[in-house]
Amino acid sequence: MRHWIVVALGVATFVAAAILIGLLMTLPYPAQALERVRLQRGELEILARVVQAEATGEPAAGQRAVVWTVINRMKRPDVYGRTLTRVILAPYQYAKPVPLTDNAEAFLRALLASVQVLLGEVDDDSRGGTHFYRCDMPRPPRWAKRFKRTVRLGQHCFHSDGR
Repeated sequence: MRHWIVVALGVATFVAAAILIGLLMTLPYPAQALERVRLQRGELEILARVVQAEATGEPAAGQRAVVWTVINRMKRPDVYGRTLTRVILAPYQYAKPVPLTDNAEAFLRALLASVQVLLGEVDDDSRGGTHFYRCDMPRPPRWAKRFKRTVRLGQHCFHSDGR
């Protein structure tokens, strides 16, 4: 019996994600959102999976701030890469996207945060952040001393590289 419940939840998650992605493709984009990011096939899901991996359990603003770090990096393609995929999958930058078999609710929250940012519905929660780390780490990363701290949201400290 439990197996069927898990399968049903998986199907429900897939359907909900497909509906959200379909809506995203049909909605008119605000001009500012188009200037920020042009998604390639599958990149919305990759972005949502990274947000899920990095910020499950964080407040909505914290999840959106993770999305904003990707967007802020994309504004400097010469430093971080021209595509969302290149920015996210650069070595040692973001957690690997979580597999499709994970928690349905966590994925949908991450997908919602990603869509809100990409549609230009929310201001930059990271306040220009390009990097972040868990504030409760025993020692902050070396780069944190060089970069300007912009905000703390939930368990994450966000920083800007100042470029």
